[in-house]
Amino acid sequence: MSAQKRQGGANEGDVASVEVTNDFVAPRVFYVEIPMTPPAELSPNARTHHKAKAKLVASLRAAAKFATIDAMNQDPEAAEAIRTARLVKTVWEVKWEPRRQTTQDQRNVRGMLKAQEDGIAEALGVNDRKFDDVGLRQSRDENGMGCVCVSLYPIMTT
Repeated sequence: MSAQKRQGGANEGDVASVEVTNDFVAPRVFYVEIPMTPPAELSPNARTHHKAKAKLVASLRAAAKFATIDAMNQDPEAAEAIRTARLVKTVWEVKWEPRRQTTQDQRNVRGMLKAQEDGIAEALGVNDRKFDDVGLRQSRDENGMGCVCVSLYPIMTT
């Protein structure tokens, strides 16, 4: 079986097939802090009614979009680097609110963060297909109500 078929049939032009070994990471990092964590109802294992889930997704997507627009206003050069990059490495950190008893399963949290990823991509005007997740950390936010912090590293191809 060819390597392309193992990757799900990605074509040469797709972001999923980009080799980043000869590329370099741009020196600017774009940082977004979304002031709310995803609720448990957005877990892929939750059996949430589709109308209730749609409302939650819309509110989280809007929060991520507005947080990204705010970050773009603070650092427009880094935002432009993300827009022009061929690939973007993303590192997510979810700081859960103190009342949450435990951290979540990593794969479930990744599914819960899809709405925030869509909001970030929409605000930046890019396709979220260019995002490549390289890390997800979970911790407790003992001082606040929880947040999602995203660091985006643009990969500039040579």
